[in-house]
Amino acid sequence: MENSQQFHWQEGMKFAHEGIKPMMLLNGVATISILTFIGNAKDGDDRLVYSMFCFALGALLGPISFLFAYLMQLQYGNDSFGPAWKFHSATYVCIFAGIILFLAGVVLAGCSFIQIEQPQHL
Repeated sequence: MENSQQFHWQEGMKFAHEGIKPMMLLNGVATISILTFIGNAKDGDDRLVYSMFCFALGALLGPISFLFAYLMQLQYGNDSFGPAWKFHSATYVCIFAGIILFLAGVVLAGCSFIQIEQPQHL
């Protein structure tokens, strides 16, 4: 492997790691927070469960994105541009799906929180 190829492979992996970590973190933390609300809520609706499912699925897409990013960089490093492009596309699909799932989870959770009655203070 030439020096330029090695450089691009290393930098590409750094870029992939730093870009995917926030998606995993946001979705994972959101899942935990929804679990907390479900455990403490006297009444709620199914949208909290659906939002938790969206967040958990978004968090699961993080490691899958890491795998595709690794395989992409491996193929680029081996000058196999055909397979690399497929992994490249799959990485972007997973990342965008994770972002969409996060946003869907936020909307579902927000709609559910609006419906929960607030206690009346006397």
